[in-house]
Amino acid sequence: MKNRVLYKFITAILICGIIFITVMYNLITYFKYDYIHTSALEAMSLKNVKLSDTIILSAEKSTSDNPNKNLDYIFESEADTEPSYDVTAMDLSRSPVKGEILITNETAYKPDLISLLNSPYPIARSEPAFIKLGTKKSNCDPLVLIIHTHGTEAYYPLIRSSNTTENIVSIGAVMADILNNKGVTTLHCDIMHDAESYLNSYNRSKETILKYLKEYPSILYVFDIHRDAVIGADGETIKAVTDIDGVQTAQVMSVVGSDYKGGNHPNWQDNLAVAVKLQNLLNDEYPNIARPINIRSATFNAQYAPGSLLLEIGSSGNTLPEAKRAAIITAGKLADLILGSE
Repeated sequence: MKNRVLYKFITAILICGIIFITVMYNLITYFKYDYIHTSALEAMSLKNVKLSDTIILSAEKSTSDNPNKNLDYIFESEADTEPSYDVTAMDLSRSPVKGEILITNETAYKPDLISLLNSPYPIARSEPAFIKLGTKKSNCDPLVLIIHTHGTEAYYPLIRSSNTTENIVSIGAVMADILNNKGVTTLHCDIMHDAESYLNSYNRSKETILKYLKEYPSILYVFDIHRDAVIGADGETIKAVTDIDGVQTAQVMSVVGSDYKGGNHPNWQDNLAVAVKLQNLLNDEYPNIARPINIRSATFNAQYAPGSLLLEIGSSGNTLPEAKRAAIITAGKLADLILGSE
C-alpha cells in the first residue's frame, strides 16, 4: 500500500516537473526573441484629438462625393461607429515638422535618420507591371509579399476574429489591391499564423516567408501587416487616429527589426531606410498619419528581404473603415517608393 502511494506521488511530481519545464522553456523562448509585440507609447508626448463627425462611405457614393478624394477607393456599406467601451482617441504622431523623422528606439543604436532620408533608395527601382487576365509576363514576377503573423487581430468592437473580412487580413487585401492596381505585382498570404498558437506565430510566419521566397525569388519586399494594441495609463484603449480631409483615419507605424539582440540581420538599416522614406512621404501629404518609427532589438523576420517592414495599421480602438483608409494611403505611398515615382 505504501509503495503504491509512493509510486503515485513520484509520478505526480514527474508530471508536474515536465509541465513546469515545458512552460518555462516556452516563456524563455518567447522573451528571448522578443515576440511580445507592444507599442512604444510615450504618454508625455500624446495629444488629444478632436473627433469630427464620422462620414459613411457606401457603394452608392461616387468618388466625387467621397471626402477622401485622393484615395479613389469606395467601401461597401461600412459605417464608422463610436466605441461603447472606454476608448480614448489620440494623435500618436508627435506632430513632426516637414522633413522631420521621429523614432522610438529600444536599442542603443543611433542611426543617422537624415542621412538615410537623403541617401539613394537601397533597393533597385521597378517598372510598373500591368497583368492581363490569362497571360503571364516575365516582368510581372511578384515584387511584394503581404503576410499576417498575427492574422486574427481585429478592430473595434472586436479584439480578435478568424473572419478574414473583418480582421487584419482584410487590411492586407486592401493594400494588395492598391499595390497591384498601381502596377506593383503583389501576393497576399491570408494565413492567420496566430490562429493555432499565438506563442509560435513568428516561427510559422518565418516558414511561410521562406517558402514564398523560394518559389518567387523576385520578391524584394515583405510587409507583415498588424494592428497595434495601445493601452493608456488608466487602462483605457487608445484609438490612434488623425483627421484627413474631414474624415477620421487610423495612424500607421513602421516597426523595424534589428540585430541588437544578436539576430542575423546585418543589413537592417536598409529596412530602416525604406521606413524613413515612407514616413517622409506619408507625413508630407497626410500630416500626422504616421507615428514615430519603432526600432526594435529583435529581427521580427525582417532579415529575409531588403524591403521588409512590419506595419501597424491603426490600433484595437480604431474601426475597420478607419484602418482601411490608412491602408489605402500607405499602400499608395509604398507603390510610389517601389516604382520611384515619389
